[in-house]
Amino acid sequence: MKKILFLVAAMATLISCSSHGEFYFDEAENRAYNNPNAEFDSLSYAYGIEMALPLHTQLADFDYNRDLFIELAEKYLSTDAKSLPDIELINAEFAKFDMECMRPYMMAKQRRMFAHSADMELPAIYNEKYTREMFTEWMSAMASNMVVSAAAPVNVHYVLEGIKATKDLIGEQADASAVRLDSAAQATIMLHRSHIQNYYRNELPKYHLEQTGEWLAEVAKQPGVQPLAIGNDTIYYRINNAGGVKISAPTDSIALDYRIYSYRGTLLQSTKTQMEGLEKRIMEAKANKELTDSARYAVIRQSEKIIADLKKHMAPVSTIRLEVIKHCLQYVGEFGSITIWAPTKFAPPSRMLMPNEGVVVDFEIKRIVPGAAMPAFPELPKKSTQTVRPENAPVNTGVEPAEGAKVPMKIVPAKK
Repeated sequence: MKKILFLVAAMATLISCSSHGEFYFDEAENRAYNNPNAEFDSLSYAYGIEMALPLHTQLADFDYNRDLFIELAEKYLSTDAKSLPDIELINAEFAKFDMECMRPYMMAKQRRMFAHSADMELPAIYNEKYTREMFTEWMSAMASNMVVSAAAPVNVHYVLEGIKATKDLIGEQADASAVRLDSAAQATIMLHRSHIQNYYRNELPKYHLEQTGEWLAEVAKQPGVQPLAIGNDTIYYRINNAGGVKISAPTDSIALDYRIYSYRGTLLQSTKTQMEGLEKRIMEAKANKELTDSARYAVIRQSEKIIADLKKHMAPVSTIRLEVIKHCLQYVGEFGSITIWAPTKFAPPSRMLMPNEGVVVDFEIKRIVPGAAMPAFPELPKKSTQTVRPENAPVNTGVEPAEGAKVPMKIVPAKK
């Protein structure tokens, strides 16, 4: 079951169509094109196989509508990124289907397998509320979004050819309980996946490095945005509300309300999502009929305790791990808020972040509690001896700024 959910999650990498104009998100780009007369493209063909593969292996029991899947994939891959179906909404609907139909079916199938009883009846997968066509639409939208979110320069024609070829590639060797593929099929799948892996490792990082640089140059031109040198890198910030009393020492404790996005608007993490994840865990525990009463009670109590701790959580400034937040605390006080735009090196670890994607960090200081007396905060690090400036850093007037100092606002126009 975990493998299935992992595959679905990989398909559902989010492209946000957020309306947060004040964050200046860059618009996601769909680089797919359709040219049936072009020479064979191995990357496109490989993406087609990857889109359909789970539906013929781990999800084979769900009997998707292959023709509808192909029709919708062609439609989704041929549109601009902002016109794709609302993936957040699809994820929410799919989660309900998983809870009400998918999970009970898979658990019942596992029990039947362990009991060695082929006669044990399995619950129905679909009903009046959830249909085979609905499942197919979700999977096609998520699979197409996987390609578009990776900005893959694929030929839609050969993507569809890859989807069509998957059934013959798999043959009758796979079933839904355990993927059984012959060595030839396994070798073919690994060969096609190597094309996608090569794109992710070599081409996609170059693409996002260039796009992030252009995006930061445009952000730097926006009203109220200021540059800040951190070592040989430059980040940008805007004070939304200066707030009141400021941090005075690293031993001070603070409570933050924060949101972190990719430069394309994908929400990576936030205080709200932490709460929502725990609340979802409580709801699932209450609805899970497989749990004993004592196990259900333990899950609920543990989750409720973590939620209570998060609501009153205070942390010493010295323990904050995200460097951009630590550097920008000096500019806002209690109840103040600030937005930061930064290169990918300042991002937190996240499976949802593509290689070299820039980030947007938005936070508000909810409370400050003074700690023991310490030297004035923040103590800026000693100046680096390196002299190489980042490619997209603003051009100074000839004097290198100290670390943590504001950078003169002479911006090189972004490439068009």
